Amino acid sequence: MSSSSGSFEANADLRREVARLADIACEGALGPKETAALNELLENNLYLCQWFQNYVGLHSHLLVYRGYQSASDLEHMYEARAEKSRAKELSRKRFVAASIFAVVTVLMLAVGSTLFINTPLPIVGSITVISDDAEWNGEEYLPGDLLRKRDPLVLSKGSVSIQTNEGVIITALDDTSMRWFGEKELSLQNGRVLVHVVESGHGFQVRTRDCIVTDLGTRFMVDRNIDSGTTVVVDEGRVSAELISAEGATSHKMELLAGQAATFLQATDEAKSIPLLSEWKTAFDQLDRPDRGILRTSGAIRAPLRTPVVLTDGVHQTNGFASIFKERMGTALPHDLTVVSAAGNEVQLDAGTLVDSYLLHFNPPADVSQSGPGSITFRQPILGLILDGQGLVNSDSVLGISKTKYELNADRGFETPEDEWSISSDKFSITFHPGITADKLLDQCRVLLLHPENKAVTSR
Repeated sequence: MSSSSGSFEANADLRREVARLADIACEGALGPKETAALNELLENNLYLCQWFQNYVGLHSHLLVYRGYQSASDLEHMYEARAEKSRAKELSRKRFVAASIFAVVTVLMLAVGSTLFINTPLPIVGSITVISDDAEWNGEEYLPGDLLRKRDPLVLSKGSVSIQTNEGVIITALDDTSMRWFGEKELSLQNGRVLVHVVESGHGFQVRTRDCIVTDLGTRFMVDRNIDSGTTVVVDEGRVSAELISAEGATSHKMELLAGQAATFLQATDEAKSIPLLSEWKTAFDQLDRPDRGILRTSGAIRAPLRTPVVLTDGVHQTNGFASIFKERMGTALPHDLTVVSAAGNEVQLDAGTLVDSYLLHFNPPADVSQSGPGSITFRQPILGLILDGQGLVNSDSVLGISKTKYELNADRGFETPEDEWSISSDKFSITFHPGITADKLLDQCRVLLLHPENKAVTSR
């Protein structure tokens, strides 16, 4: 008996709080904080839900009666009601009951939807790299922006790379539209995505209208076209792919291994293997391996998949941001090379050291008066920088791309104090802020990374 009494008293306190919040709701003043409190009270207590409905129903009656100002008004009202037929009275009661139910239902939906709107969806990943020619159709993203569940991403031009919380790397190319359904599920409406799945991300899925592609530990591509359907290409490892019918059923399950490809078309209920195309191999070759290259970027920095064929002053301009271009990978230094270390002093890299080279390029139009800071985090440590223009010219033939035309003017490097830079204590990140002067618009810096196959850092 005492237990029942204690429970009733506890419910009485809860009822008073629900009544207070219901009054606020009926007055139209229910804010996010009150909404969250009301939802928490009602979510797991059916008793309070029923009591809330009854209370709001009573509240709606009182709102009606509040319009009568005197006892005489009420007397006339009841005399008029007494003259109505039983059938009409019954109809009125049904109408009032339906109205109350509708009000309560709408209010509860409003409470739930308001809480839903004000509760952020979980973060599934972030934008790590954007090309300098990226254009968006809809919401624009910047390096470092977070992506949440159900966020759309519509890229009309260029490329963008995303890394999920579990380390899966997705690169979307020109004219691609997609939406996130979770850390391990991506919906691709149209366009092309290249996916590299690390061990922690095994089971990652890409869904299109035509098929479901499930990773089994691999690197693969999914290309969706409204006319030709979905093409799946495996570069490494293996995937499982299933055709989706118009009714949503799956069939024609295929397991694709490295070097295999298949197409899926819902309209014809068809799934078949196809030969590889050379363009697919080229697309994969543009991607960094998961143990090397750029991990992420932030701020005023863009990272195209392809290095331009001309990088002379005024040709490849950057507007408000800098670009980072991949040059030669795994190059063995033919001789000792002087570079600037993280501490700002000169050090020597031994001949034979394997390095990966990246060129930081800033070349704004003449009408741009300011630049923004940016940062790049690599997957391998930074051995040093080539900052002076003559050092850049001298190393172009060894570390630059053979088909790219570089600026021969020695006045192309970073200068102090106009061009600011720093390397993180762990040597994996560089932060920079190029300056702009009227007589010098080209600033370049070569970043040398330790190639993964080196046994140890070789510098002195």
